[in-house]
Amino acid sequence: MNIFSANTIKEIDRQTIDIEGIKSIDLMERAASAFVEAAKKILSPHERIFIFAGNGNNGGDAFAIARMLSEQGFDTKLFFVDTNTHCSPDCKKNKERFLQKFPKRFFCIQNVEELPVFDCDTIIDGIFGSGLNRPVDGLYKQCILAINRSQKRVLAIDIPSGLPADGINFGNDTAIKATETYTFQFPKLAFLLPENEQYVSRFEIVDIGLKSDQIGSDLYYTNIIDIRPLIRQRLPFSHKGTFGHALFVGGSKGKSGAAILAAKAVLRTGAGLLTVLTAKSVAQHFPTALPEAMTLVQGNNFISKIPVNDNYTAAGIGCGLGTKYRTKRALRKWLSKQTKGVVLDADALNLLSKTRNGTALIPKNSIITPHLKEFDRIVGSSQNNIERLQKALTLAKKNTIFVVLKGHFTAVVTPTGKIHFNTSGNAGMATAGSGDVLTGIILGLLAQKYDAETAAIVGVFLHGLAADTAIETTSEEALLASDIINGIGKAYLRIKNIGK
Repeated sequence: MNIFSANTIKEIDRQTIDIEGIKSIDLMERAASAFVEAAKKILSPHERIFIFAGNGNNGGDAFAIARMLSEQGFDTKLFFVDTNTHCSPDCKKNKERFLQKFPKRFFCIQNVEELPVFDCDTIIDGIFGSGLNRPVDGLYKQCILAINRSQKRVLAIDIPSGLPADGINFGNDTAIKATETYTFQFPKLAFLLPENEQYVSRFEIVDIGLKSDQIGSDLYYTNIIDIRPLIRQRLPFSHKGTFGHALFVGGSKGKSGAAILAAKAVLRTGAGLLTVLTAKSVAQHFPTALPEAMTLVQGNNFISKIPVNDNYTAAGIGCGLGTKYRTKRALRKWLSKQTKGVVLDADALNLLSKTRNGTALIPKNSIITPHLKEFDRIVGSSQNNIERLQKALTLAKKNTIFVVLKGHFTAVVTPTGKIHFNTSGNAGMATAGSGDVLTGIILGLLAQKYDAETAAIVGVFLHGLAADTAIETTSEEALLASDIINGIGKAYLRIKNIGK
């Protein structure tokens, strides 16, 4: 699914109107109806609902929604925030329709003193839409702050008022803190940024039939429907050699668990063979922890040498590697002789961040999987996540690599300038070893000869979905990285069975 800018969505609206031969107010009616049907799943017939409308098209949606809910027997009041500016044509029309049917439910707010006492159960926010491009001030600001202070459940129409669709809050903390946001057709980039978490607790994408086939985007919202075609079918006459031989380099004294988790994930994802190159103090655990893996020993307590061998289908390095100088030197030498891309995570990235022009050593078509602090160590700190994503794009393009920027909506940034935001996963994944499992999953896919872009996108989604299947029998609080590994098989099944 594409993610579009606010301006592009306006163009898609116009295109839909032209293709279908309808009026803009008919499209607004469709959007309002879709919102009502989605919201009714959580609305009680007996609760009191306050609806706030501005004078733009989002206000037009609010008027239409208020009319529909009132017609269906809900106890509604509509508050029009009137700053003596003209209504948009469709807002004006829907305001007239509401007043014709429910004049006693209409209230006009022209100053702060006219703000209501919030003796309601739910508030529906339709003050501003996705076209807002400036900070909120004046009466609008006071209204938004009053709604937030009310502590009531808030349902936002398309986007919380005051939040810019294409970025982060303007900095004055004046945006609706919505409990639920029902957004039309496409997610907004703003919903996927950590800075906006307090404004967008949850969001649901509501289909209103917009026609976007002829309009492209470099931003994607990856869901299970997108992943299903990417998973390959295994053929009956396959053997272990068919699915590749992975090399994982990692582990050091005190960090054997990271290497074991990554290695288990490699095999559980489907690689045919795995060799783990590690320190002697780590290798001794593998016969019992993972008898399916082969081991190579280099060093007693940390890896001091990494032999170059092109016989492996794919290679990954970093989990539990440690940051000893001799390990750093071995990493530099090994990377300089690689003829194909590798997966780099954790200490491999930390070592490169301590190396002058370290990113230049990363082979083309490699995949790096930093969390936010690791990424900042590599490229420098960022003021916000918009800037961080831009730096990831620059790094990916300059070095022809794939950047997996880990987070709630993990972003896979490609050297062609695309960003794929992941939709699977849960808060339980904020646990030790979760990133090691992701490295192993991606390496397991590369070993099976998935290309780097596909391995990164599928790997991130599979990782999150495995965690989602795991919490079906436990809680987010109790989730362990090993639970994610155990969920990989169920995640594969869920992807394969989608639509059946």
